[in-house]
Amino acid sequence: MAQHLSPSPNHPPAYTSGAPLTRVRSPEAPLQNPLGAQAVTTQVPSGAQLFALYLPAEAAEEDGGQEQEQEQARKPPRPLLVLLHGYPQNHKMWYSFARHFRDWDVLIPDLPGYGHSKKEPSADGSSRAHSKREMAKDMVHLIHSLHPPCAEGGKVIVYGHDRGARLAYRMALDFPDLVLGLGVLDIVPTAHAWDSMSLANHHHAATRRSYHWLFLAAPHPVPETLIEGRPTAYMQMTMASWMGKAEKEREGGGITQRWVADSIQPYCGPGGMRAIRGACEDYRAGATHDLQADLALLEHTNSLRHLAAGAPRPPAPFRIPILALSSLHLHRSMDVAGIWRGLGAEGLVTHVNIGDEGTGHFLVNEQEEQVVSVTREWLARWWP
Repeated sequence: MAQHLSPSPNHPPAYTSGAPLTRVRSPEAPLQNPLGAQAVTTQVPSGAQLFALYLPAEAAEEDGGQEQEQEQARKPPRPLLVLLHGYPQNHKMWYSFARHFRDWDVLIPDLPGYGHSKKEPSADGSSRAHSKREMAKDMVHLIHSLHPPCAEGGKVIVYGHDRGARLAYRMALDFPDLVLGLGVLDIVPTAHAWDSMSLANHHHAATRRSYHWLFLAAPHPVPETLIEGRPTAYMQMTMASWMGKAEKEREGGGITQRWVADSIQPYCGPGGMRAIRGACEDYRAGATHDLQADLALLEHTNSLRHLAAGAPRPPAPFRIPILALSSLHLHRSMDVAGIWRGLGAEGLVTHVNIGDEGTGHFLVNEQEEQVVSVTREWLARWWP
């Protein structure tokens, strides 16, 4: 079992190797990203090289007078907002969204094995290196390296879509001294998702919808070889199948959108096999290590279903504010709101359905305005 790291609030996490944190030349120069962010690649102790954009908060305009400035100074510093992408995307999915949060310190990494980030597969073939527990350690090292306040007890809000949301809640569970808030976009926990893939669930309806969970988790090099044969076609079909009808029919929308091209480029250009392999290792870990690590969450949900009337509710696994956003399609097939409210402490979980029947899985890109509005309202409630 992977070593469980629980850093104190005043110290960086204990490293799993003696390798120092080093920075190498970034593959994307700062001026090439539209946010004007600092683009850095950091080598963490696992050996992974993690690419990230770091955006310190912009100073507010000084028009409120001395009294308002003093009031602002008395407020505790805001946490770092960490935006985590999903499959098959990368940090670029957040370009437009992040513009609306320039009053926050923001970190936008590529997940290990995705985009510009590099992480070698486990030498023993176990895919453990790409488990969310190991990725979480990588992310915490990255956060302490790039955001100095976190090395002095500062906190973070992890906000993730798809695979990034799975990493986000694992970070919240394994690093409770660091993670102060959690945003999960269009997912239920991994064990819940696997549990839904059964004959009892409308004759494996969920399994058919989530075929990629099984395909990408197949033994190496089966999926890698098949995807590499027609990477652009595979990636475009994948994006289109998860995209909402409204986005597909929008003038200039569908797979011609810039955010779609940004998502699939790492798999289709030079070095595409590295990105394909990284994603497959992620899904192999999801079918093994992540599933095992998340069984406790599924057991908690099941225990609530069988709770006798009047019996005390067992302690919730998450005791921090949670924002759960979902498409209507996921909400209709899974009790997204009920699952997250059951896993979170009473009064700390907010669930919102995003968009309508025409909205697909890519909530941030398809319904940016609503996602921004809901997120800012949630942040203002807990961290004004």
